[in-house]
Amino acid sequence: MSHRNPTNLMTALLIAALSLGFTDPVHDQSARGVKLYSEGDYAGALDAFDRALEQQPDSPLLYFDRAASLYQAGMFEESAASYAVAASDPALAAPALYGAGNALAKAGDLEKALEAYRQSLTLAPADEDVKHNYERVQQMLEEQQQQQEEEQQDGDSDENQEQQDQEQQQDGEQENAPPDSSGSNEEQQDQGEEGEQEEEQPQDQEQDGEGQEEQQPEQPQDQEPQPGQVPPSIDGMSKEDAERILEALAEEEEAERNASLEKRKARQKSTGKDW
Repeated sequence: MSHRNPTNLMTALLIAALSLGFTDPVHDQSARGVKLYSEGDYAGALDAFDRALEQQPDSPLLYFDRAASLYQAGMFEESAASYAVAASDPALAAPALYGAGNALAKAGDLEKALEAYRQSLTLAPADEDVKHNYERVQQMLEEQQQQQEEEQQDGDSDENQEQQDQEQQQDGEQENAPPDSSGSNEEQQDQGEEGEQEEEQPQDQEQDGEGQEEQQPEQPQDQEPQPGQVPPSIDGMSKEDAERILEALAEEEEAERNASLEKRKARQKSTGKDW
């Protein structure tokens, strides 16, 4: 980027002021500032120009010199502001706008720098330094915009990749999750049919193979014995013991019937009646 040294312009303006016979304190401070600036003492030059501005605060020329000192001191934003004030003078507008463009570019405000160069070229279209800086800043803006677009694309790509990773993770979690105990209606129906088929299988299938269990005997039914039949056992007695008890009971009943019959006969004899 081209940088025109404002010292020559400042010296010329100072010589012009002296030739007109200005010997007041403002011009004394201005002359001191120019001298210190040419010696590289930019802080001293800035102090001299500020002292002159205290005496003459509306001087575009002093603002121009002050802006040049601020630029060399690395105070680019303040330098651009002082150049903007100096540009109010038509005689200083083109070089002041050029200096403002340089300060704004150094401060990183490329869009405002480009605008300052454009305005300077409008006033001085043949100035090659201004044209060169204008084209350079324009190229820098294009590169900056291209870089921002690439970063945006990279950011979108990263977001898409992150979303795909999350979806894949969710799919993996669903695949690894235990099956739902409730299941679908079709699964429950199929399980019910399988259960019914298992219940319909013959019981003798459970007895296939070696080690088959013996068939269990049928359980006795609770039925009262028929008259004249002797139960197989009563309270643990054998069949023979039970038969002897029944025979004894039958003999006792027979003896009782005979005794009762004898008594009736005796009463009939005494009463003469047979009922």
